[in-house]
Amino acid sequence: MEAILEKTLGFHPAHSSNKDCYESKDLVKAYSANFLLQKPEETILNHLRDKLPNMKMLDAGVGAGRTTHYFAPLTKEYVGVDYSENMIKMCRERFRKYPRKISFEIADARALKSFEDDYFDFVLFSFNGIDYMNHKDRLTALREIHRVTKNEGYFCFSTHNLNSAWKFYSFASSRNPLKLEREAYRLLLMRLFNKNNWKQLRKALATKKYVIFNDGANNFRLKTYYIQPTEQIKQLTCSGFAGVKIYGLLDGREIENPSNLRNTIDSWLYYLCNNRKQSSS
Repeated sequence: MEAILEKTLGFHPAHSSNKDCYESKDLVKAYSANFLLQKPEETILNHLRDKLPNMKMLDAGVGAGRTTHYFAPLTKEYVGVDYSENMIKMCRERFRKYPRKISFEIADARALKSFEDDYFDFVLFSFNGIDYMNHKDRLTALREIHRVTKNEGYFCFSTHNLNSAWKFYSFASSRNPLKLEREAYRLLLMRLFNKNNWKQLRKALATKKYVIFNDGANNFRLKTYYIQPTEQIKQLTCSGFAGVKIYGLLDGREIENPSNLRNTIDSWLYYLCNNRKQSSS
């Protein structure tokens, strides 16, 4: 079966890591073709627009520079980082003639060693980049972002919503034979790529605070972290952030009560919060 999957998908699942995926030429090409902001990003850009000219911004997990087009022209200083060397090469090539001074560096959000404490006014970690780490590394990344962000500075990121994960193990019936066939194949792949925990997955999605599983992202090459919104708020609070606001993916509007997000269709959510440094006095 794995040989069939390798022929069909173009890779061997056991030989592929998340970082390998982000270094692949096909993914870099796909990312470089995406120029659009998502609705929550538009909302947050408009919310911070008046402040951005005085802000130093870190665009973590910048990918091929999708968000650069929108934020870089407005900021005092713009730095894009990614742990994928090929993504950074693409950014440097695309923005080599950019009229303003911006920079791109190969760096991991878990170890932002190039940057001093309290350097940035605003950190963006978009397109669920934080979801392709294990749990321990995720918490490390949050602490590191807290370190490099100024007191009262802003942190914005997106992450997969565990309350939406019910659709991955549900079968969507259709009168269209082609759609029915595709849905059956998708569910088969879901079971194969999660075969070690498929029986426990459905229960875990309903009871756990977070779950890491293969949801089919990038042709089943990635394992993705899904988290309950209330748990995500706890992670942020424990990492030194406060004033958390949540925005829905579909309409970009703020969600007032995250505890009422059961069985939502928003596959991921955006979080905006402030850094709160403890006083040394």
